[in-house]
Amino acid sequence: MTFEGDPLFRKRYRISPARWNRWDYRRPGFYHVTICVQWRVRCLSEVVDGGVILSPCGEVVAREWSQIPRRHPQVFLDAFIVMPDHLHGLLILGGQESLPLGGIIGQFKSKATKVLRARGHADFAWQERFHDTVLKDFKELDQVRAYILDNPRRWKAKSS
Repeated sequence: MTFEGDPLFRKRYRISPARWNRWDYRRPGFYHVTICVQWRVRCLSEVVDGGVILSPCGEVVAREWSQIPRRHPQVFLDAFIVMPDHLHGLLILGGQESLPLGGIIGQFKSKATKVLRARGHADFAWQERFHDTVLKDFKELDQVRAYILDNPRRWKAKSS
């Protein structure tokens, strides 16, 4: 039995939830997600001259990301980019019958991982969690869209 404030659950340290506890992640809206490769291994792409060249792994990730609306017709994709060790994407949840955001991302990660492992990348893995931001309005949507599209240029600056 665990009590409030007890750091252990089943003899393991508990990690605070990453999601807002007062937000329904099925709710229609704009969501910015960042999903990282485990250990931040740079296997998805290469940044060259401010642009991204996808590796074979990155091509699988981009294709699986693009398939989200086919699996979830109430989800629309906006800007996204596959960086060397992470993916940034904007998702728009539009329907009341939506899976929660965590379920959508979980299915994407699972499908991409299965395809990559079947193609010989046996040790490919994502970080267990992902980062998300619920965007409040069109102004934030435009700002995040610009951030995503400018990501390769900033990568070069931080890698130099």
